[in-house]
Amino acid sequence: MRLPKAVGLCLLIMPATALFAEEDRPKSNGKVVAATVAGDVEAVGPGSTETVSLKARDVIGEKHTVKVGTASATTLVFSNGATISLQQKSKLVISEFLQDPFSTPYVMEMETAEPTVSTTKLNLVEGEMVCKVKKLSTDEGSSFTVDTPVGAAGIRGTIFAITFQPDTDGAGTGKYVLSVTEGVVSITDSNGNVSLITAGREIEISFRSKVDELTGEVTVMEILAQEIRDIPLERQNRINRVAKDGEVDAELIIFDPSEETLLDVLQAPDGVPAVINTPPSVTEPNPPSNFQTAE
Repeated sequence: MRLPKAVGLCLLIMPATALFAEEDRPKSNGKVVAATVAGDVEAVGPGSTETVSLKARDVIGEKHTVKVGTASATTLVFSNGATISLQQKSKLVISEFLQDPFSTPYVMEMETAEPTVSTTKLNLVEGEMVCKVKKLSTDEGSSFTVDTPVGAAGIRGTIFAITFQPDTDGAGTGKYVLSVTEGVVSITDSNGNVSLITAGREIEISFRSKVDELTGEVTVMEILAQEIRDIPLERQNRINRVAKDGEVDAELIIFDPSEETLLDVLQAPDGVPAVINTPPSVTEPNPPSNFQTAE
């Protein structure tokens, strides 16, 4: 079931005019927009312990932590064209998100590749995420990595889902599942083993872990087993549907990375209609998770 739409988006990004030649531009902080927010979603800013409720159209970025509560979800849209749908009971840290400035409008629904070189490092502390990443300029230095205590997933441009469910009480086992429906993702586990997961395949890793009582940090103590297999068709279709819905959620937001706030109305370039963003509305107080992990 789709989440209620809070805003419509083309992710149209209107960056500042370039001051330097392309090769001389330093990377700057990228922008992340909460396209939709349903239920209890919170964010903690860099260097802060204050938790604030995340609302549709809020702009966050590097060093922010996003927490999604029970029966809640959010779609995050990155200014390099990536969309991430965070499911209930998830916690994601945007460890690093840097991007070279760009000077021409970037209409997300019309593009298949990122506008400029970017570096994205995410840390999935727990929960489920479904991602669609546009083709990255890896030859020029772009990278997109999703870390968990089990290992790091390196992405080039693809559709994938990651589930990380640590064993929090030491009585059982934790589970990590990386499912790829488009493209190829490499996973380097905590023992240094590298696996390439191709479209239609997934890897499940079970492990023992412990949790620091003070910091909540999860440490993987032992990898118990891993299996690479075909993704069940029902779940593969579900992942693709969630990824597509994330892109639909990212169709009409217009923002200017040179400004720190979103504008309700912004003149779009010729051929693209101007967009008026409406306030978010939630018709389902407890929307169910629309992504299920491997059994």
